[in-house]
Amino acid sequence: MDAAVGYGRLRVTCLSCSNITSIGGTAVTVSIGGTPSRYVLLGVEGQVWTGSDASVPEQVRSLNLVVHWYPWGLHNGLFLRGGTGLVDGIVAPNDTTRQKAAVKGNGLGISLSLGYDIPLNRHFALTLQAGDQVAALGDLLVLGAKADDTIAYVSRFSVAVTLR
Repeated sequence: MDAAVGYGRLRVTCLSCSNITSIGGTAVTVSIGGTPSRYVLLGVEGQVWTGSDASVPEQVRSLNLVVHWYPWGLHNGLFLRGGTGLVDGIVAPNDTTRQKAAVKGNGLGISLSLGYDIPLNRHFALTLQAGDQVAALGDLLVLGAKADDTIAYVSRFSVAVTLR
């Protein structure tokens, strides 16, 4: 299991948006799982990204099934994490009027990250992670205008404490 906190950047796009919005914020990730082999971990991951754009609070949350793959075994440290699951977000895409308003959407998402475990002792490690998540939030109504196919991209860099 691990718990991570770090910097995250949100980019929101949609088919009818006037431009891409991009803001920084805080990303928190918690995951728990088990080891079916010395190369693979299976688990569940929860992630929350929080930020604010022009005083409009935004948040993207996810609950994913994840797989960690350690190409040289669990004790080497380098891993690739991939997952998919449910996403929920309150985002402020730029509509055609360029006004800011928060709207809520939910859907499916995928995530991919790269990490490295630095062992502190037999049961604890410090883990460095960098990852991206794509959250398909669907068609949203922003100030009366439709934001078709709204996608939220969350990029994060974080440090985790890992319990083995």
